[in-house]
Amino acid sequence: GGAAEAGAVSLLQLMPAAVFAPIAASLGDRFRRDRVLVASYVAQASFMVATAVAILNEAPAPVVYAFAVGGACAITITRPAHGALLPWLARTPAELTAANAVSGTMEGLGILSGQATAGIILQLTNPAVAILAAAFVATLAAVLTASVRMESPRKGLARPGEAVARPVPDRPEEAGARPVLVHELTGGFRAVLDLRGPRTIVFLLGLAALVWGALDVLIVVLVFDLLHGGAGVVGILNALAGAGGLAGAAVALSLAGRIRLATPFVVGLLAWGLPLAAVGLLPLPLVVGGLVLLAGAGRTIMDVVGRTLLQRSTPDEVLTRVFGVVEGIFMGAFGLGSVATPVLLNLVGLRGTFVIVGLLVPLGALVAWRSLVAIDRSAVVPVRELALLRGIPMFELLTPTVLERLAGHLEPVRYTAGAVVIQEGESGDRMYVLETGEVDVSVGGRHVRTQGSGSEFGEIALLRDVPRTATVRARTDVALLALRAEVFLAAVTGQVASRRAADHIIEERFGQPPA
Repeated sequence: GGAAEAGAVSLLQLMPAAVFAPIAASLGDRFRRDRVLVASYVAQASFMVATAVAILNEAPAPVVYAFAVGGACAITITRPAHGALLPWLARTPAELTAANAVSGTMEGLGILSGQATAGIILQLTNPAVAILAAAFVATLAAVLTASVRMESPRKGLARPGEAVARPVPDRPEEAGARPVLVHELTGGFRAVLDLRGPRTIVFLLGLAALVWGALDVLIVVLVFDLLHGGAGVVGILNALAGAGGLAGAAVALSLAGRIRLATPFVVGLLAWGLPLAAVGLLPLPLVVGGLVLLAGAGRTIMDVVGRTLLQRSTPDEVLTRVFGVVEGIFMGAFGLGSVATPVLLNLVGLRGTFVIVGLLVPLGALVAWRSLVAIDRSAVVPVRELALLRGIPMFELLTPTVLERLAGHLEPVRYTAGAVVIQEGESGDRMYVLETGEVDVSVGGRHVRTQGSGSEFGEIALLRDVPRTATVRARTDVALLALRAEVFLAAVTGQVASRRAADHIIEERFGQPPA
């Protein structure tokens, strides 16, 4: 149908997918994320096969387009599920950053090789074969990710992600007239609106997507109108952006051990926007090539670091839905950038459009700077406390991001030898982790055990909501880390696997599971 119809179909794929992404992403917060990821690849492969079969059977164009839109919607589930699954698989914050960086590298390689492969297939045969090849890749992805298991490291315990923690910021039953389903589907939007960190990051990633959509159009106009090149030059510039993306992924990987990530995020934002603004000022072939390469690197750094910050600042129980919001905003902003660019070109010309588009993200970073500084300040990771918590069975199943927040709430407490830390029969409002020293535990006046460094006590009264079940006395001078009941319960009972680990500990101590 020509260029106009191709543009309309592209919009048809982007807009429903943009609406569908935040809704579909709720699946990742209701069911196991590893299974949701596999299901997304299976859905992609199914729609792609249906599209190819429709083409081969010369079905009406609307039928072909409908299957293509279904495939685009299925793809929107993948990135949110992937982004929310990684924190469960990573064991440390550094591993999480590294995993995101390597994912960015693989994505860049996939885009480059995918486009090249599709081009070769289209030259040799027809679109149906190219789409079947894509279906094969999606099927392969389903097979590979099916081997990913969110297994508990302790035998007999549940896998993480089997069930979902209560939505944030309130429970469905507290929502009054709002149906539970609507409440859960809007959880990602509410988290983005209510939480300053995620709101800032999503805003900046949305601006970056708007610029990306505009660049899709601007590169073509730049090549034909200013550089007087052809389609080959367009391909070269897109390839340079892709190569820059791979370089940016390498830079992002070097940030794996870094605790504070807001500054690298801003650097990525500036490197993505400012070179594009410079293209409008210096539209010379060699200069343009270098600037596009730099912009590609900045885009990847911004994307990898931004997603890592989002994983670290968003409550796990709504993380997939927040990533779904990001995916929806990305597609919507990308489409809006593509549509708005011709209007801007008519108003200020090509060079002026490059300057305006390129400055959008840096100006956005300037507006959000105070919020980004706040994110940086909250990113101090208590390494020693993290190590202690990770050695406790009921905490070792928590994601690095949840564990970081938990460690940040620990309060140091000291007792001298002989002092009573908790008294049997009293009400409990905190649990304790023993940092140094030893304590004696007695029940009904009878000594039952001695605990040393790295052990925990006081959790049973909180989990069962009963008076203290034992007396704990300092055998030596002790240094403790206290965790208030509300923080402890939100972390442990919010994840099925951690709650069952806690139940397992209680069962070992008392011979029966808690009521």
